[in-house]
Amino acid sequence: MKKIFTLITIITLSLIMVSGLAWAENENGNGNGNGNETEPEPEEKFTNPEALTLPASYVFPTDHESTTYPTGMVGWQIGTSCGSVYKICPPTNDKPLFKKGTGTSESFQVYNYKGKIGFLNTDSNDLSIAFAVNTTEKSNIRVKYDIMTIRSPLKRVNMAALQYRIGKDDNTPFITIPESEYIPSDLRQVSGTEPLKTQTFSILLPPECNNQSLVQLRFVGRDMAGSTGIRSSFAINELSIKESQDAYLSMVPSSISGLTYDLSYGPSTAQSIKLNAINLTDNEDIELQVEGDFEISLSEGADYGDAITLSHSSGYINETYIYVRLKDGLERGYYPGSITFNHENKVYPTKILLSGKVEEPLGPGYLVNFEGEDEINGNIKDGKIKLSGLDWEFNDAVIRGHVLDYKEGLRAACLNGKAESSLIMLEDEPNGLGTLRFYYGRHSTHQQVDWKVEYSRDQGATWIQIGELFTCPANDLVQEFRETVDVPGDVRIRINRGVLKYPGGSHGVLCIDDIFLSDYDGEVANYDILPNQEVYIGAHTPTEISGDDFFGANIISAHSEDFTAFPNAKFIPETRGKWELFGNGAAAITLNTENQWFAWVDDGNWNTIEGPFEDEKIHIAINETGTIFEFMTGSGDNPSLPVELSSFTVALNNKGKPIISWTTQSETAVNGFYIYRGTNNILSDAILVSNLIPATNSSLTHSYSFEDTELSEEGTYYYWLNISDLNGHEGFHGPVKQYVNMGDEDAPQIEYQTGFKSIYPNPFNPSANIAFELAEDSEVKIKVYNTRGQLLRSFAPFKHNAGYGSIIWDGKDDSGKHVSTGMYLFRMNIDGKSYHAKALMLK
Repeated sequence: MKKIFTLITIITLSLIMVSGLAWAENENGNGNGNGNETEPEPEEKFTNPEALTLPASYVFPTDHESTTYPTGMVGWQIGTSCGSVYKICPPTNDKPLFKKGTGTSESFQVYNYKGKIGFLNTDSNDLSIAFAVNTTEKSNIRVKYDIMTIRSPLKRVNMAALQYRIGKDDNTPFITIPESEYIPSDLRQVSGTEPLKTQTFSILLPPECNNQSLVQLRFVGRDMAGSTGIRSSFAINELSIKESQDAYLSMVPSSISGLTYDLSYGPSTAQSIKLNAINLTDNEDIELQVEGDFEISLSEGADYGDAITLSHSSGYINETYIYVRLKDGLERGYYPGSITFNHENKVYPTKILLSGKVEEPLGPGYLVNFEGEDEINGNIKDGKIKLSGLDWEFNDAVIRGHVLDYKEGLRAACLNGKAESSLIMLEDEPNGLGTLRFYYGRHSTHQQVDWKVEYSRDQGATWIQIGELFTCPANDLVQEFRETVDVPGDVRIRINRGVLKYPGGSHGVLCIDDIFLSDYDGEVANYDILPNQEVYIGAHTPTEISGDDFFGANIISAHSEDFTAFPNAKFIPETRGKWELFGNGAAAITLNTENQWFAWVDDGNWNTIEGPFEDEKIHIAINETGTIFEFMTGSGDNPSLPVELSSFTVALNNKGKPIISWTTQSETAVNGFYIYRGTNNILSDAILVSNLIPATNSSLTHSYSFEDTELSEEGTYYYWLNISDLNGHEGFHGPVKQYVNMGDEDAPQIEYQTGFKSIYPNPFNPSANIAFELAEDSEVKIKVYNTRGQLLRSFAPFKHNAGYGSIIWDGKDDSGKHVSTGMYLFRMNIDGKSYHAKALMLK
């Protein structure tokens, strides 16, 4: 019998060590995926607890002043930080028992909690309460105890569990017993010693603990959720250990997954379960029943049904194998189930969980199932890892095999559920993407959030959503994500939060397994981007293309040498890309961005819109053979301009003619300026209406203006500023628009009044537009002061025609430093007379 149970235990332990550990992170930042950690070097000697003989019970101190442990019990420090995985290494040193522990106590100590003994872990210390027993000639060892919460600040969620090992060899790791996990109270308490959420556990130790001269046990803790703040403290009392006469049944494995077959090719291949049992009541058989679409048999090849009856001899069942498989004839989908054991006495455990699926064949492709020997990142939450030959990036995510996780096989990928949680392919799958499929489920009973899947064909510059947002259901049912994409060439995917801004509060761990990208078979020709489909340019620019004449667009894979050069070296690109647009007429591209600039090429020239902005539209002429749309986002100076432009405006003068005005802060190697005019906001439809206006190439502020005198019809007109440098580069700024009413030639002229028109927006951040009006051509001097009268910014004087004008203040003083939140005063001096305005900077 001892040999039988030893074999069972070896198999059981291998499963527990893989699946019994949680969110993987240790104090050294290293790990091997099953929770094992590098053993710390001992800092000082520690005491092994005395092994008590059975039955054993522990007498806890009733005196709150006592600093003496119960006989056979010690306190240990087992690490220098409490992480999100139970440590299995030996202790480093003893921890004394501190008297008068209460919910107020915040230090990392083992405390006398007035008749209970408990511990409080911190970021710098991981503690344990240890004890030991001698089980020689004993079997079926049961540990019974009460565990409770004393301190409960509700800052972090941490858990406690019972571990064991045979002997005291430091090379022997401790093993966590999954069914002993305790989650603390959800009530707040930061004073007193009143127990919260007292829970009684009765744990039957694994068979290898039978007939041993020394079995060491200890209570340990780990983090479950939250990243800052004081943890809860745990306490133990009513601890006893004895030989049990209860019925016990051992099953290896304790769960089975991967019972899978292709549609119309069932049943699945059978998998086996090995059973051993002791202390069964004479003349009472065990009945095994299947729940779900599975069937079982005592023979691998025949006689499958919904139930099996097992007889026993003298209360024992020795190494009996049963076989289980997924039934034939099922529809495509995921199938959960279980095998239950019925006997007049309670047996342990009482259920084997089953999972299987029927899949529609998808042909060849790229599969990630997280089962490879090197596909382990169980001790980090962020970083890169190679999966099935390609590099992936994990953000707030982990590969693990926790007992509460959904998984097919031993491991799955788990995303923590915060805004930054994501799985991202860093390399392309070269055979295109036909259909994307994966399975997902929740961890434990966590509240769930929404997720989305996207693909990219330009090395991550542009991301396109696949299907709809998805959310784990509030149950343990596993779901299938399956969407046909059908795009050829290089492709990669990412899985991240559906809502980028994390709303706070609860978030749920999403478990994903068996990610499969089937190869594109060339039978379906679709556009990468469809009309009115949201597409992300980089991370900050959601975009849609619309229009009755727009058919669709394809993403062009491009490298740095394929992009058009831009003239301003002070611009810093974030994302660059190219799309090929198809249609017959024009496409409207709606943009939203958090970037400082969005730029695109039209007719060989760069055009820009300054951000951030929402729902800006640009119009592109397209044709059926394809029109290239090149774009980029970024920060710094305007990428299209070899000058630093501070304003570009249009207004009517007192003759009713449009005056186009612009001001430069500096110019370098600029040839000059041209003005283009159009009757719509499509640059390619505009015409040149000015001769070259020579540049000054000065490092000082300079203002220019142009009067458009060639209008013959009233209406709304759009104006662009073309900037040409000495190297042949051109850039456009605009458009600005103005309605012109030609009216009667004898109509009275417009009368302007000198002064400020407005400072807008108000409040502003970071820049403000200073708008003014001039009754006649004048020299303009504008200065900015704080409320104490201190001069912060003095703009260089400039000349401006009668009418409306404006300049932009970038929120900086004359030394180039950004000003702080507050009220600011503006003074404009015209012909010796001063005008005043004020506005609020609000960061």
